[in-house]
Amino acid sequence: MAAKSITIDIGAEFIKICETQRSKKMVLVHQAISVQTPENAVEDGFIRDVSAVADTIRTAMYESQLQAKAVTFVINTTRVASKEVVLPYMPKDKIQEMINMNAPDYFPINIEDYVLSFTVLESSKSKNDSKTRILVFAAPEIMIQSYYSVAQILGIGVKAVDYAGNSTLQLIKIQVDAAPTLVAQIGMDNTVVSIMHNNVLQLQRTIPYGESLLVNAVKDAKKMTAKAAVELLGQAQLLGDTLDSNEYSSSLKFLMSNINRVIEYYSGRNKENPIQKILIVGEGAHVQGMDKLIGTETGLSTESLVVMKNVDSYNRIKLSNTLLKHYMTNVGASLDPINFRLKADEKKPDVIQYLLRNY
Repeated sequence: MAAKSITIDIGAEFIKICETQRSKKMVLVHQAISVQTPENAVEDGFIRDVSAVADTIRTAMYESQLQAKAVTFVINTTRVASKEVVLPYMPKDKIQEMINMNAPDYFPINIEDYVLSFTVLESSKSKNDSKTRILVFAAPEIMIQSYYSVAQILGIGVKAVDYAGNSTLQLIKIQVDAAPTLVAQIGMDNTVVSIMHNNVLQLQRTIPYGESLLVNAVKDAKKMTAKAAVELLGQAQLLGDTLDSNEYSSSLKFLMSNINRVIEYYSGRNKENPIQKILIVGEGAHVQGMDKLIGTETGLSTESLVVMKNVDSYNRIKLSNTLLKHYMTNVGASLDPINFRLKADEKKPDVIQYLLRNY
């Protein structure tokens, strides 16, 4: 088995920390902890209060006896732009240089303020058709800098800074079959919608709404904390089958309208391969009745992912397999993370990778 790695998913509501170990066919989760993010410390992926977030992570890792030379961060944000690009077939280590050169053609933004990374969707190499299809990501460098600043305060290295859209993609590749499937990774702050066919990503969109819409509705109505509201949603079915069933269901109207918009966009361009089903993953998968509501509002067969395939808990007494679904982005980031690097670091030798390989 490979060495253990630690991934940290920093959201506006919760910070999730996982210690994982990967084999060829399985990801073993040794520890998974979740703590509340300091109030107003994180906004749509930007860490506004670096010191408070670092202190929270340090305390959580100390109490759980977690140690690391370097960690992988996961950013949850709607401010990462993505663009599908088809390139002539080339070795993977040459792709970053190519996208850096052509970045102004990909994104209608001031690219000087952004850092780029990518993931390979599929490659083909033949006499008549050799190409590589990739998904290019662009993130504000000032956002990425805030994660490096947290690591600096903690005194640890940065193995990678991954994006929730990519970490979700890496995990769902081993969760779905070949049928056209919409995977809705409903996080606390936003939702990543990925449409897969033959285990290859066809379309991905990030929606700026997540479970917090529902959590806040419950929190306000029941006069309880966000943590208590999350627990209640997993135990009692507060949602009805339609958006107009009750006040809790109606809180999800913006989320549902955006999911339906993605379905309409894909369906209009892929009439020969219509979506056959929806799979709900992430925090939203634990909400009682979420699958029925989304199934009714979309007209598609819908189910929630209760137990992840090819992912197991090292100690099922302390951490049951059903709880692992709350840490999907962490687990996905341990598989094949992209790496947003600061521009000042791009020309430096990758010291972290060297240390990890040799010590």
